[in-house]
Amino acid sequence: MKFTMLENGFDFVLSAVEHLLEVENDDKLSAVEKQKLMKYSILHLSSGIELVFKYRLLQENWTFIFSDMNSAEKKNLEKGDFKSVDSKTLIRRLDNFCDIYFSDKDKRYLEKLRQRRNKIEHYEVADENLYAVESVVNKCLSIFVCFITDHLQRNKFLDEEQILFESIKYSIAKLVEHYDDIIKLVTNEIESKGIGEYVIPCPECEEPFLQCENAIVHCHFCDYTEDSSSAALNYLGGYRAIAQGGEPAQECPECGQDNFVFNEELRKYVCFSCGISYDAVEIDSCQNCGNLVRATVYEKDEEENNPVFCDNCLDNIPNRD
Repeated sequence: MKFTMLENGFDFVLSAVEHLLEVENDDKLSAVEKQKLMKYSILHLSSGIELVFKYRLLQENWTFIFSDMNSAEKKNLEKGDFKSVDSKTLIRRLDNFCDIYFSDKDKRYLEKLRQRRNKIEHYEVADENLYAVESVVNKCLSIFVCFITDHLQRNKFLDEEQILFESIKYSIAKLVEHYDDIIKLVTNEIESKGIGEYVIPCPECEEPFLQCENAIVHCHFCDYTEDSSSAALNYLGGYRAIAQGGEPAQECPECGQDNFVFNEELRKYVCFSCGISYDAVEIDSCQNCGNLVRATVYEKDEEENNPVFCDNCLDNIPNRD
């Protein structure tokens, strides 16, 4: 087996979220089954968060994750043969060495999670209120999401780390408790990639995080992925909606593909094939053939009300000069 520290941490967190999803969504589970699922959710979430925190400390300096930094040796780190920093010291070092501050409330929730994990690992578990346990798990998941959003450089994730991160993101999005957390995370992701002006509402989740690129559309929130033609049809409400008078997708004035759709709410045209978008005022219809065209292709004189033509029709206008 081979896992990076971050990959290992993400794997634990993903497992914790999957167990929590099962508890929240399966009404047929018995009380005993729910308790077992919450047990593993606590164990895996606590281990996962701790590993992700240690990964951030490791990015700052490899000696920081040793319990005794003075005796730290690189060879022991590479073999994984050393005593790592404990949970409380880990939080202090993130503050002192990485300028990552945790509020007293966050520290309290993380400590509650750690205490419950220790009880499960080393002692018997007394009567624990399942809702109280679930609440602590959810609050620590929020801390985890904020930590990823604010303190990790996601463009440096390795392939397997990125795959696990995406799985975590989409799984957490299914938890009602964490809707706002994931909105914040995805918004940060969109902004960091500089694609904010290129995303539109997704036809599946209706969140404004759908990106069109290379004839594939992908939602950064719900993971909806589709080829451009199918997505455009889905976006317009399907064949039935079009048959009942809805506007079909039209030819894109940029790439020529018939996947150019209009978003009424944003007053914007978007091509699901090449990803280009235009405000409604930038698009007009060719007065000759009816195809959509950039209004700037043929300068409009508002006073004279000059018509607009596409390139093909424009070439055939006699004495256009």
